[in-house]
Amino acid sequence: MKRAAAAIVALAPVAAAAPTLHPGLWRVASTPQTATLDGRKLDDLPYTPAAPEAVCLSPAQAADPATWFVRDTPAGCTFSRRSVQHGAVDIVGTCPSASPGYPAGSVRFNGRWSANRYTIRFATTDIGENGQMGFAGTATGGRIGECPG
Repeated sequence: MKRAAAAIVALAPVAAAAPTLHPGLWRVASTPQTATLDGRKLDDLPYTPAAPEAVCLSPAQAADPATWFVRDTPAGCTFSRRSVQHGAVDIVGTCPSASPGYPAGSVRFNGRWSANRYTIRFATTDIGENGQMGFAGTATGGRIGECPG
C-alpha cells in the first residue's frame, strides 16, 4: 500500500504540470467569417484576410499559450480573463477604440488547443465614428516542423 501511495505521489507533479504549445514551425491562419455594423451583418468583409503563414514559435512563447493566442490584438488591450487550461481557451478583454475619444471595445477568444494545434473562435467590437463594428472568425494553428536553422 505504501508503494502504491508513493507511486501516486511521485506521478502527481507530472500530471499537474501545465501543458504548453510545442516550440517549432507553425502554420497559422486567421479567417474572418462575419462583420457587423451596429448589429447588422455586412454582406462583404471590409478588408481582405491575410494568407496563412509559417511562424517560428520559440520555447519562451510556447510556455505562455495565452499570450501567443492574443499576439495580434492591438496595443493597450487588457484582459480580465486569460484561461488556457485543460485544452480549453477562454480569454476576455477590452481594447482601446481605434478612434480617439470613443469607449473601449471588447475582444473574446474561445476554443480548443493542444501542444500541436489549436482552433479558436474570436469576436471583437470597436466603437468609433461610424458606429459599433464587430468581427468574428476563427484562428487556427498547427505545428508543421522545426524552425529553420
